[in-house]
Amino acid sequence: MTKLNQKTILLVEDEKIIALNQCRILAEEGFLVIHASSGEEALEITNDKSIKIDLVLMDIDLGSGLDGTETAEIILQGQNVPILFLSSHMEKQIVDKTEKITSYGYVVKNSSFTVLDAAIKMAFKLFDAKEKTENEKENLNTILQSIGDAVIATDLNGDIIQMNPVSEQLTGWNFQEAKGKPLTKIFQIINSISRLPVANPVDLVLEQGVVVGLANHTILVSKNGDEYQIADSASPIRNKHGEMRGVVLVFRDVTNEYKNQQKIIDGERRAKAILEASPVPIVVNDDNQNISQLNPAFIETFGYNLSDIPNLSDWWPKAYPNPSYRDMVAETWIQRLNTAKKENTKFEPMEITVRCKNGEDKIVIAQASLLGNSFKGEHLVTLFDITKSKEAEEIIRLNVQLLEASQSIAKLGGWEFDLISGVLFWTDETYKIHDTNPQEFTPTVDAGISFYLPESQDILSRAIQLAINEGIGYDLELETYTTKGRKIDVRTTCSVTMLNGKATKLTGTFQDITKQKEMEKKLKSLLKEKEFILREVQHRIKNNMNIIVSLLSLQAEMQNDNLAKVHLQNAASRVQSMVVLYDKLYKSDNSNSLSIKLYLPSLIKEIIELFPSTYDIEILTQIEDIILNSKILSSIGILINELITNTMKYAFSNQTKGIISVTATKRDELVRIIYQDNGKGIPANIDFDNTSGFGLQLIKLLSDQMHGSIKIERENGTRFILEFEI
Repeated sequence: MTKLNQKTILLVEDEKIIALNQCRILAEEGFLVIHASSGEEALEITNDKSIKIDLVLMDIDLGSGLDGTETAEIILQGQNVPILFLSSHMEKQIVDKTEKITSYGYVVKNSSFTVLDAAIKMAFKLFDAKEKTENEKENLNTILQSIGDAVIATDLNGDIIQMNPVSEQLTGWNFQEAKGKPLTKIFQIINSISRLPVANPVDLVLEQGVVVGLANHTILVSKNGDEYQIADSASPIRNKHGEMRGVVLVFRDVTNEYKNQQKIIDGERRAKAILEASPVPIVVNDDNQNISQLNPAFIETFGYNLSDIPNLSDWWPKAYPNPSYRDMVAETWIQRLNTAKKENTKFEPMEITVRCKNGEDKIVIAQASLLGNSFKGEHLVTLFDITKSKEAEEIIRLNVQLLEASQSIAKLGGWEFDLISGVLFWTDETYKIHDTNPQEFTPTVDAGISFYLPESQDILSRAIQLAINEGIGYDLELETYTTKGRKIDVRTTCSVTMLNGKATKLTGTFQDITKQKEMEKKLKSLLKEKEFILREVQHRIKNNMNIIVSLLSLQAEMQNDNLAKVHLQNAASRVQSMVVLYDKLYKSDNSNSLSIKLYLPSLIKEIIELFPSTYDIEILTQIEDIILNSKILSSIGILINELITNTMKYAFSNQTKGIISVTATKRDELVRIIYQDNGKGIPANIDFDNTSGFGLQLIKLLSDQMHGSIKIERENGTRFILEFEI
């Protein structure tokens, strides 16, 4: 025996001579021997950590003090060392005492050394075998306790013989409670859908002797009622001869896995539903150029289905028929796709034009997204149709351009005051009117008001407060200064946006009306001057016309010839009708038109006053407020003059009292004037077509000139009915 593997033996023997002899013999056989003459001394040696004892040869009878069995028992409490009892006693009661202690044999002292040597060697072998078994058992137990899956072992009766902590946790039973109990009581499983019990896999293994796995949707119900979705398998435990000694059941909690799997399934279902319901055209393709999916919005927007474009090589020439444009799109697309792959970033969207199946072009925003962990897998491509948006943008751009041009030409700016944020916005033209720009000046309400003249500031401040508090807009013309100190006249307007009865926004215009104001002043001055001149001219014309009437009347009075006298009087009355019309027009606001209600009563009165007061004439008028132009009024005036003149000259020759009635009405566009007297009437043989007098001919001519009609009725005097449209 070499020193490297030399064994140390502690010999516990109270007989010195015997001990000396045994030490010599053992040393000759290569053992290192340490002698202890008592149990107490043996304990001191074994407690010394610097001394490694490989085997203890223990005498049973050690005299006074501890005996061999007591000493051995104490030694084994402190360390694991093989003990071989060596004694001269062969009594049964002595030998029985050693059997209560873990020992490796009993050798009688008088035996030959050959027997002792064999016993020592056997003790070492047994100890080594036991150590190996204990280590293997410990390793297996450590593995069992450390494994992440739950493990339960049963015997051939299906009763539990081993459980690890994971199985204790899932079943709710600790091993000490479950040990020896049937597995079916501890391991209770049901189907998650039907909620019915599931066949125990251990029973199947015991019946069939093969590995058995659980079906899907299996739930383990723990002792406290908790439920776990599990996956498991049961295998037979066999000895080295292949004989089945029991069953090991291995299972694990897959609740979270099941939930995650269900989430994946639900997610795929939702993704498909979203894809189908999405209003945005979507196409799914892989790196092998295959198109796997087109959503309904894609088919509806572009007209292509999977049979038209099964792969990208079919899509590209159809979507981009122009080769140069196709190359540009492809180059940009690949470049952005590679950038996204390389930098692990999002694909940069592209604005492209796609040719539809019906030949129509659509402007779209193209965006690629990966379906996986990298851009090497499937891609989801969205083609958001912005055709109408682009058209609207172009319309807005043109409108904005037109608005800006219009504002510049009209010197009309705009502004908006957000009452919630307190931000005041000016258009470019508003800045120009104020002789500034956005870089030089930030508009605020207070700063804007401060530019106005003091009296204008008060007016504008009150108007703004009224707009904010009561929602009433304004339209004001005020005087203000620009940022450069230039005084200008402006027109500022405001409309109010209300929300829930509260003003939230003021929007208005701002216009430089300085030149208009200057022009208005000049026009007012010119109009005033023109009005003065016109009134002077009108006054002179009226005087001249009155002189003509007076001259005609004087000339008529001086005539001895009655016919000449009548003609001069008729001329005077006709001129008088024009004088009355001219006077009314001269005094009215509109010199081109006048109400017949203002004209006819005074005309009738003045014509009758031209005749001597021979008759008692009653004038009846019922005239509506009808606006007619001066040309028609002139014709009506002359016509009425002729009718009154005829009445005054001929109708009342046999009576001293008469009635003249004039009515004027309007229905829609038709004007009707009825002139009537209660005189003797015009003879039946005289009408507009059969008369030698100038008066009736003139009346007919004037009626035709107005594109009207006139008729005569003879009943209780004479009635003339004139009708014309305006």
